[in-house]
Amino acid sequence: SPMHCVGPDVADPRVAKMYLYELIDLGPHVIPQAINNHGLVACNTGDSGGTWKNGVLTPLPKLPAALSHGQPCGSNNQDVVVGWYNLGPSTMPNALAIRWQGNAPSLIEAGLYSVARDINDYGDIVGSYEEVPGSFEEVPVLWKQGVAYTLSGGRGEALAINNHGVAAGRLTHPYFGGGVGRPYLWEAGARRALKLPYNYRGIAKAINDSGIAVGWAYQDAPGQGREPWIWPPNTGWTLPMPPGSRGGEANDINVHGLVVGKIYMPTLGAHPVSWFGSILTDLTQVISRPANFEILEARC
Repeated sequence: SPMHCVGPDVADPRVAKMYLYELIDLGPHVIPQAINNHGLVACNTGDSGGTWKNGVLTPLPKLPAALSHGQPCGSNNQDVVVGWYNLGPSTMPNALAIRWQGNAPSLIEAGLYSVARDINDYGDIVGSYEEVPGSFEEVPVLWKQGVAYTLSGGRGEALAINNHGVAAGRLTHPYFGGGVGRPYLWEAGARRALKLPYNYRGIAKAINDSGIAVGWAYQDAPGQGREPWIWPPNTGWTLPMPPGSRGGEANDINVHGLVVGKIYMPTLGAHPVSWFGSILTDLTQVISRPANFEILEARC
């Protein structure tokens, strides 16, 4: 079963090594998507979504018209969860952004294809939606107090938002390389490209309240793998990887600057790691687990 790793929120992984992390089985077919500071885990449960807290997995109720494949994507410290629900292949739009508060579902955006990816502690939500119905072109969006604001730059998606209202994500307009696209931040209506070499493509997946974003990027050339990246304000660089690795991804960053994600090893496959500054920590060395369990990646 997928594992949820919990432990102290420490600033330095050298301190983390002093702790024995607890490994908790959330159940079969449960895939953690996000965790807040109160231990609420938003989960994909196969054909639906749920939340896990204090040993209890609670299904998230569906909208009356919703079918399967609903998925929560993010949560805040008020235990509000956001995501999307599939309305079926014959329905247009076939996915709608949704929020759950007190387990009660409500639509974020009605009538447009939309996906909610993250929510901050002030209730600001980011994701993507089809601004022009039937265009099949998703653009990044900010929902603030129930009003949708299209983020500038064309096609793309916003994947994270911090408590200062800074959103992180990517733009995929052909002008910016198409495909995966390039990583961007949006703040107060203005967009800012994150630092990458001109021939790189990438995604900003998370941002903390200090404005430090993380994600991954790769050189736009045959045979190039993903590299974990970190973007402090006005700069950016690749996070260290062990010799022989085939790439990696940074998934999340906490308030202390501790980054978690995964690396790809030739014999081990995906492998969970953390970074603090230039220090790379193999999380399998600080998480006690049964011999027959594998931990594939980390989020925080």
